Amino acid sequence: MSMIGISVECIFKGERTEELSSIIKTIYRTESTISNSDVYVPYMLPTSIMNALESAVIYVDDVEYIDNEKILYVKFIDTGTKPKLSFYLEMAKFYNLKLYLSVVSEEDEIFFNTDEEREYFPEKYYFNIYTDSISYPTTLIKKLREISRKYGVYFENLEPFQETLKEYSIETKEDIYSLQSYLQNAYPSLTMFFSCFVNPLLKK
Repeated sequence: MSMIGISVECIFKGERTEELSSIIKTIYRTESTISNSDVYVPYMLPTSIMNALESAVIYVDDVEYIDNEKILYVKFIDTGTKPKLSFYLEMAKFYNLKLYLSVVSEEDEIFFNTDEEREYFPEKYYFNIYTDSISYPTTLIKKLREISRKYGVYFENLEPFQETLKEYSIETKEDIYSLQSYLQNAYPSLTMFFSCFVNPLLKK
């Protein structure tokens, strides 16, 4: 299933994961959508969770339950301009579960990771680059393509950048931000995303 929206990956951990898993799997198989305007879903999930959802519409894109570890993985697609964090938090609170949450939206420049111990979501940085419009890529662009192809979009540290872009003196995240600014000015048709994951639940 492919939906347009913000990808929200949740890992719920605790004794009542099986109970929540049963409900989410039923929604996934039948309705796919979690919305207060739905005929059946509001009666599947507890009132406090549906109240936290308000008028938002969220899709269940994938679900997996690991019984022996009491872990429930759910990939939601949040159709709002920012994730409805109160919904996911209330779900964890109601069932007394620990919540690990990872959110990615390039378009909205949202990169969240609440897994401070990096137990389930180890990523600290996000990187992606779109260069199809560049007919004659420079050595630098080729190296950035290489990073993307070899390592994907999630990074636990900056070593791939430091090693591959050594000749460009790339050492810190600030260096990569500067490189991003340079490339987007030099090549307006190029799109590059680089960001640090942040925890929106931590007090500033």
